[in-house]
Amino acid sequence: MGSVLLVHPDWKWREKIKVQSKESASFRPLLCSSLLEAREVIGNALIPLDGIYLPVNDGRSSLFEFLEFCLTNRPVTPVFLLDQPDASFLKSIRIKGVFPQDTTFSTLVGALRASTPEEATDSEVRPIPSGVRSGFIAIPTLDFRSSSTYPADVFIHHQDGSMNLFSSKGSPVDRRYLEQAEKFSHWLYMSDLQHREAREEIRNAKLARYDLGGISEPWLKSELFAEARQVLGTIRKEMPTDPLIRRAHGFLYSLFRYLNRLDRSGNAPRMIEFLHEAAETDRALQSLTLSLLLCGHFRFEKTAIVEILCLACMLQDISLIHSPFGNISELLPDAIPPEAKNFYHRHPLHSADLLASSTTLGQTTLQVIRQHHETKDRKGFPNRIGGSQLHPMAEVLSMINQYLIIRDTASSPSEILDLLNRVVFPRYSQEMTRAMASVLLKTGKIDSF
Repeated sequence: MGSVLLVHPDWKWREKIKVQSKESASFRPLLCSSLLEAREVIGNALIPLDGIYLPVNDGRSSLFEFLEFCLTNRPVTPVFLLDQPDASFLKSIRIKGVFPQDTTFSTLVGALRASTPEEATDSEVRPIPSGVRSGFIAIPTLDFRSSSTYPADVFIHHQDGSMNLFSSKGSPVDRRYLEQAEKFSHWLYMSDLQHREAREEIRNAKLARYDLGGISEPWLKSELFAEARQVLGTIRKEMPTDPLIRRAHGFLYSLFRYLNRLDRSGNAPRMIEFLHEAAETDRALQSLTLSLLLCGHFRFEKTAIVEILCLACMLQDISLIHSPFGNISELLPDAIPPEAKNFYHRHPLHSADLLASSTTLGQTTLQVIRQHHETKDRKGFPNRIGGSQLHPMAEVLSMINQYLIIRDTASSPSEILDLLNRVVFPRYSQEMTRAMASVLLKTGKIDSF
């Protein structure tokens, strides 16, 4: 009996597969709830796998990075996706096929070589290579049993020390020929250069994912949430540095492109769903999303939006995260401890000073950070800057910050709307008020204005 690894976040799906697999005498399912959990299985060199089935909507780990992990640890094991079967570029990143998520277990494993089950036994264990061949990576011959073709040029090591071509890339796997090879060696070899090239193809596909035809929206969204967790999590753990800022740039451009794509589709329910998931993932991601949506009502240049507004939004509370009183960035203003009140009211300045000393952020970005709690009517903090002195992007951040505080303290949508009209909107320009009202209406946060 062969073994296949199936990963899916939905426990009902895993239970369904478990029941369906009992009717099959061919393959035993190894079920995992996440890509992180699946890493332990794939990384265990002793566990033989005939196939790997992955979801595109994990949301906590990058599927592209996981595919590279699979290629490193299981370079010839067939990998399939549970997604919309419409991705023409998948062959370039070693994906053997795509199945809808409602596909039965028997259909999923039917994509593997029919000869596999009878030839595999429960007692088989992947061997550990006994030596290193310079320029090559060793692959157990049993890993090829479920492959229909060789994914790369494959070599065999003879007793005289020579390394000879066993089969060319793309040629069919002949089981009898493979059995003859097993009499001489339990290992076949793949060129390290070809292996590096395959990994590079996956990295390039990740970078170009918004330009690739056929990649599904759930996959794009999942990649975005995984990247958000990594970048925002690092910001909370480490002091800001230029390498971290460069990494944040990449994520922010991905968010910009995704929201533009979603906005152009005119699919309001999907936008509402995204905002809800963003709020559950990270408050900063929700602020970034609202900032980008609000910018759509102004003629800000794309680079300025990402490198000034979005970076300022992401880093505005960095001094609260690394404050002398611990991380107080998630506390509402009324919940700030008395001893930290003065620090809180000056945190926009502290954040800008911290970033100025540890990074090469531009002065305009630092200015927006200093002003992210200022208001047009000059009643904000820390310096009561307003009018024409208030940077337009700082006004965007300030408006969003005020809205999020009200949203978190109000008891009902009607109270949110009342507080917006009475307390928040009068403190900002009419252009900003109209833009914010439009965004909140569009995303379902208010139902009238």
